[in-house]
Amino acid sequence: MAKFKKSDYKKHQNMYSIMGKIGDIIFYPVIIITLICCAVIFTAKNEHKVPSILGLSMVNISSGSMTAAGFEKNDIVFLTKKNPEVLRAGDIIAFYYTSSGVSKSNLTLIQSYDMKKQEVSKIFDDKTFKDLRGNERTIKLKNINDISKNTDIYFHRIKNVYMAKDGTLFYETQGDSNATADGLLVAESLVVGEYLYTPQFLRSVFHFVSTSTGMMVMIVAPLAILMLFMLFSIIEQVSKLSLEGRVLRREVRYDDPECIKANIGIEMEPSDKAKFYATTDLDERNAVANFLWGYMSENPKDALTYKGIMHALTYIDEDPNKYWLYFLGTSQGKRQKKLLHKAWQEWIQEEKIKSLTKTSQKDTPKTTSKGEIIDGKIAPKRPQRENNERKN
Repeated sequence: MAKFKKSDYKKHQNMYSIMGKIGDIIFYPVIIITLICCAVIFTAKNEHKVPSILGLSMVNISSGSMTAAGFEKNDIVFLTKKNPEVLRAGDIIAFYYTSSGVSKSNLTLIQSYDMKKQEVSKIFDDKTFKDLRGNERTIKLKNINDISKNTDIYFHRIKNVYMAKDGTLFYETQGDSNATADGLLVAESLVVGEYLYTPQFLRSVFHFVSTSTGMMVMIVAPLAILMLFMLFSIIEQVSKLSLEGRVLRREVRYDDPECIKANIGIEMEPSDKAKFYATTDLDERNAVANFLWGYMSENPKDALTYKGIMHALTYIDEDPNKYWLYFLGTSQGKRQKKLLHKAWQEWIQEEKIKSLTKTSQKDTPKTTSKGEIIDGKIAPKRPQRENNERKN
């Protein structure tokens, strides 16, 4: 009798299943993230905003003014939104470069950054700063809706921080590679965000992705590879279904190594399992039972179900109705019940045909040839006619 251990039912790690797992782990997240990024980027462009995902923004460095700080032209860097009160002289920020309508003569310098020494000079005390920030704002600041869609976004360092009498903050900026500061003051309302450390290799990757070619590579290529993996998976499933069909038709033995590798015994429909066992010869029933349900015997969670099935199998000869009713009672969903009821009816029809065939064979008299032994006697030979009698 063939015995099937749980270890015999391990998934067959062929090329298709491995590639399918790679696709699930890598390509689905990549595609989803890429599609989200594309949607955010296109929406932001239409609204003249900087793309923002989970509180992070990305900007393209459009010039070489920050080369001295390690940033190259066309690098794409991350930004994080910060409260204006947190920004200090020496911080690197991205901002919409447009006139604030306020001159430095009407503002108070509260903090300064020495570009050569890379040192911050604190001019204001914290108490005065907090007191002024608590005032009601009287200066009407420009926001993103008030500026032109052609307004450039700069990526520079804060050189000086100024404050108005109502507590509004303004920033004087300068590129690390530039000799002089920018000509316009930046209002706090037009700051996009503060630079968040972005490694050089990520900057290059983001820049590539932002191009048309990068979009194609990030979306079309993964989709094409995923489609290929799905095709391989479909081929594998079709092959398994074909093999399962051959097992059910008794064209391939259930204990064939290929059947074990393909998990035919595990993944077979409950209706097919019930019918397959019911049509099995008596001397192979134990082996078939192990093939179909043996994997459950070593799993504590399935122990009770396994015992119930093994008990139900004993009904197939003494009371077939109990056998089929057990599987109908334990089936889940309308589909399984429908398939089991259909399998039951097919089995009844096949049994009737078998019964009629046996009866027909039993009632048909035996024909004997001359000289054949019947009940220990030699059958009599038929008399031969004369040639002239046959002619008449």
